[in-house]
Amino acid sequence: MAERPHSDARAWHKNRSRLIMRWATYFWLIFPIVTSFLYLAYSQFIYGSPRSWLHIRVDNMVTLNVHPIRWLILIGPTRPMSFMGIFFMFWPSRPLWLRNQPIKRSFTRLLICLVTKGDNVEIVKQSVRAAQGCYSSIDPRISFHVLTEDTKVSRFNNLPRSVKVHGTPTKFQPSRAKYKARSLEWFRINLEIKDDDWVLHIDEETAIDEYLVRTCVDFITRQGDKDVGTGVIHYNLPGYYNNALTGVGDMLRLQDDWFRVPGLANYRNYIALGVHGGFLLVRGIVENAVTWDTDSLTEDYWQRIRAIALVGFLPLLGRCRPSPLRILFANAGAGIQACHGWADFPGLWKLYRAPGTFLGHFSMHFNLISVFLNFSFIMTMGSILLDYADKTPRPMWFFYFLCLDAAVPQAIMSMTLLIQDIDAGLPLRGMVYTQLVSLILAPMSVLVSGWAAFWGLFWPDRDWYVIKKRPGNESKED
Repeated sequence: MAERPHSDARAWHKNRSRLIMRWATYFWLIFPIVTSFLYLAYSQFIYGSPRSWLHIRVDNMVTLNVHPIRWLILIGPTRPMSFMGIFFMFWPSRPLWLRNQPIKRSFTRLLICLVTKGDNVEIVKQSVRAAQGCYSSIDPRISFHVLTEDTKVSRFNNLPRSVKVHGTPTKFQPSRAKYKARSLEWFRINLEIKDDDWVLHIDEETAIDEYLVRTCVDFITRQGDKDVGTGVIHYNLPGYYNNALTGVGDMLRLQDDWFRVPGLANYRNYIALGVHGGFLLVRGIVENAVTWDTDSLTEDYWQRIRAIALVGFLPLLGRCRPSPLRILFANAGAGIQACHGWADFPGLWKLYRAPGTFLGHFSMHFNLISVFLNFSFIMTMGSILLDYADKTPRPMWFFYFLCLDAAVPQAIMSMTLLIQDIDAGLPLRGMVYTQLVSLILAPMSVLVSGWAAFWGLFWPDRDWYVIKKRPGNESKED
């Protein structure tokens, strides 16, 4: 089992965030090198060697046969969205561009709002401790707030005085909002959020550092086009890879954070895919225009879809505890809400209907095709079984294509996992362990998430689930 990172998040991550962001400027160069190495491995040893049990027979004289057609039907519809990300891998990222920009606008307040049901008190205390000293010295306009139910405010009486604890009154009942959305709507109204205020919304298990807060201030003051920010979330706090299956699931989600989202932000200046639900920096004018009064159980993702044209990439790292294994079995719909917010199909439909959002149309078409016709893992396994029964050799060009099709996602997964492992401070043996486990369990994680998407589409949840968390162990709130 991989070792856990140091318990003092502030000391452990003091300089690591800035270092990782500097490395990110070279991802466009590292990715083709890693991909080329894996391509050679697949073409020469894994698929190309007769001694390999995955050996693929090739016929130089064949141009087209059943194998490419079968691949196109069974697996092809799941690939456009994946291969679209390849383009952004080669596009130079600019994670440090904000710090060199002049001041373009000011702000009145920056409120860091941690929302909790009030049941996981120790987890909230750990997150608050990690944040202490990260914001007060940066700007006096920054404040930290804990938002819970009014009946549970007393549980947080021993928090530092600088932390303001708010309780949502039981009698407060907006027209549609429930659960977390209801509390956020009360917070917006009660604290009288003004247009030039900003709110950083975090979950109770999220740890922040000084670099994160400074980057939020830079995002607010040094660019004037975006009023909503989304960043990178690492799921590598205590409990990291204690549950390998959910660790792989969290890692697969992280791939969008590091590659597709920054690419869309830098190339299109428009993030239409891969946005988060939680970890949201939003300007007051957007909060007041959109509000939190929605009956959607993924209220934060719902709000971001409503303000999609205003979303920009935040070059910072937030850190969460990994998802507990029991989240997969509590309810499939709950799992999709907690780990795979992209499957908010009503939200995707709103994006699809928005004028001028070509990527929204592209996303909607292929997400629906993938869900209705092609669960990637099931279709891939079906294709492998058919290919195993059919000993007909493949065309040479198709063999090389299969090697590339295998190398690209493996390169993305390996790079993403390595970044998260380095950030967690794992030793070399821990990094080797996570790479091997991810290679084995990634197909199973894709299967679980695909089934959750199918289940959540046809049998959506009507209630909300709060996952119990243990301090210093795995945790994740849906």
